[in-house]
Amino acid sequence: MQTISVPYTTDEDSRAAITRLRRIQSAAVRTAYANAVGPDGKRLKQKDLRDLVKAHFAGHEADAWLLHTATLEGIACRERVPDGSMVFGGKCLARRRAKGLIPAQRWKNARLRPLNSAGDKTRLGNRHFRLAEDAETCALTVYGARYTLVLADMRGKHHAILQQIARDAALGLINVQFSLGDHRLNITIDETKLTAHPDRRSPQTFAKNRVLAVDMNPNWVGVSVVDMGDDGGVTVKDWRLFDLTGLNTGTRQDRSQKAAADQANKITTEVAEIAESIANLARSWNAGLIGLENLRGMPRGDLGRGANHNRLVLNLWTRQHLTACLKRHARQRGVEVLEVNAAYSSTIGNLLHEFPDAVAASIEIGRRTLEVRRGRQDRFYPVYSGDALAQRWKHVPGVVEAGDWVGLHGALKRANVRVRRPHPVAPSAAFEVRAHMSRTSRVSQWRVACANSPA
Repeated sequence: MQTISVPYTTDEDSRAAITRLRRIQSAAVRTAYANAVGPDGKRLKQKDLRDLVKAHFAGHEADAWLLHTATLEGIACRERVPDGSMVFGGKCLARRRAKGLIPAQRWKNARLRPLNSAGDKTRLGNRHFRLAEDAETCALTVYGARYTLVLADMRGKHHAILQQIARDAALGLINVQFSLGDHRLNITIDETKLTAHPDRRSPQTFAKNRVLAVDMNPNWVGVSVVDMGDDGGVTVKDWRLFDLTGLNTGTRQDRSQKAAADQANKITTEVAEIAESIANLARSWNAGLIGLENLRGMPRGDLGRGANHNRLVLNLWTRQHLTACLKRHARQRGVEVLEVNAAYSSTIGNLLHEFPDAVAASIEIGRRTLEVRRGRQDRFYPVYSGDALAQRWKHVPGVVEAGDWVGLHGALKRANVRVRRPHPVAPSAAFEVRAHMSRTSRVSQWRVACANSPA
C-alpha cells in the first residue's frame, strides 16, 4: 500500500463541519474498540459490532459508511491492544488531565482522530471523497453537504500518481482510502492496482541463487548481496552500511514540540529514501529476492537499559516504515520479499564473516532466506564446526561443551564475550537525499565498489 500525504486548506465553515464529523467518528472508534470483545471473552462478529455502533450513533451527521469505517478501525485497534487497555489520546496526557495540568479542550483535541473513509471502487473509488482530475482539489460529501479541500501544489512523481489515482477511481478500477486530519489529507491506494505508476519497472531476468539481505537496527542498517552454492557456501558480491546515528540524535539538545516533529519528518523521509536505494541495488544486481528479518512480536515497555535506549528502540526506530517502503518499491520492480526468523543471526554472522556487525548479520539473513526459499528448513542454521570455534574461546566456560549455535551463543553471552565486529568510523560515500524539502542528509553511508559491481 502507498500513502501520499497532501497539505490542504478549506474555509472556516467547512473546517467546523469536518471537526464535528471527526468527533463523531472518533467516539465511534472508541465504542467499537470497547465492545469488540463481549463479556464472555469472545470477539463479536463484525456485523454485530457494526450494528451496535450504528445504533449508538444513529441520527448524527456521520453516515453509515463512516460508522462502518470506524468499526473496522476499532477492530484493528483491539487487535493491536487486545486487553482493552488502549488509552485514546495517550496515557501521558491522560495522567496530566487527571491532575488538572492540561485544559479539557487539549485533551479533547488529543482524542480527535482523522476522518477516515474506506475505499469502495464500486462508488468511484470512495463514497465520500472525490479527487479532481488535476489533483488540485478534493471534494468531501456527506449527506448531500459538500466541502471543498484545496490541495497544495504537488509536483513531480507524487503529482503524477495523484492524477493517475483520480483517473482510475473515476473508471471504478481501484479502492481509494482517505484520511483527513487537521492540516493534511492522506490518500492510500494499492499501487499495484494503478494502471500506470512512475516507479514501475519493466520485467527482467534475475540471477539464480542470489539474494539481497537487510539487517535492521535502530542506528544501523546493513545490506549485502549474497550468492549461495548448492553446498550452502556464500559469496558476498556487494554490501552497504547506513549509519542513522546522526538522524536519531538530531534533536537531543532541543526538546521542543516543533523540533520533535521536524525530526520525525526527517526520519520518515530519509528512511524512505534508504528503502528505495536498497530496492534499486537489488535490481542492479539482478537479485529477484530480498531477505528481511521478521521483527514482529518485539517487546514493549521498559527494556531495562535506560531511557535513551527505550527512546531509540521504542520511539525512533522506524523498522515498520522501512519494511513497508522496501516492500512497496520491491513490488514495483518485480522483486520478491521474504521475511525470516533472525534468531542468533548477529552472533553467527559476526563469527563467520569478517564484515561490520550489521553487514555480517545481513549475510547470515541472506543465507537463511535462500535456504527457506529452497524449502531446506534443516539448514536454517549453518553447519556448526564445534572444534574450530572451541579453539578460539577454549578458556570460556561452556564453549567446549556447546554442541550447536544456540549453546555457543548462550556460553559467550554468559561470559560477556563480545563478538560483534566494530563499524567503520569514516563513511566512504555521502548518502544523497532527493526530496526537495530534505536536501541535507543526516545519514552516513559506507559503500564497497567491487570489481564486478554493476553500480
